[in-house]
Amino acid sequence: MLTPLLSTLGTAYSRHPIDVYSAGARHIVEGLRAGGRGRRLVVVSSGLTYPPPHTNWFADHVLFPFLRQVVGRTLYADMRRMEEYLRRCDDIDWTIMRPGRLYDAADGSAYRVDPDAPTQGYTSRADLAAAMLAELDTNEHVHAAVSPTTDRRASSPIPSAEAGR
Repeated sequence: MLTPLLSTLGTAYSRHPIDVYSAGARHIVEGLRAGGRGRRLVVVSSGLTYPPPHTNWFADHVLFPFLRQVVGRTLYADMRRMEEYLRRCDDIDWTIMRPGRLYDAADGSAYRVDPDAPTQGYTSRADLAAAMLAELDTNEHVHAAVSPTTDRRASSPIPSAEAGR
């Protein structure tokens, strides 16, 4: 029986070199190959790994470039290395998830899965988890990057007292 693997490796922004994404993906793929039991991998990247679609002037020209090129420069560079590495792994059925900005919600919603980059700015953590699990039941997005996104108006946020638990 083949064993699928879901990876949500992550780290905080840092000015120092980051390799948790690229090294982690490499080790996971090596383990899948060596074990001979799994060839299905779903990993989380970011909607900001590559320039996202147009949203508004401030986000496009100030906020997102600042996050990608200053605050998150080493983080997003490592996410790109991870994605580039996976694109060379033809023997692994990988899917890259590029969610929008993550937030907590009480439950899942009728999220949508867009090709490549998010077309909406947000993804609830519940919807990201549901989208990752759903990928295990389909081959539709093998060797592709997709972006699960949530309509924030349709999801229920977690009340602030529960959010910290």
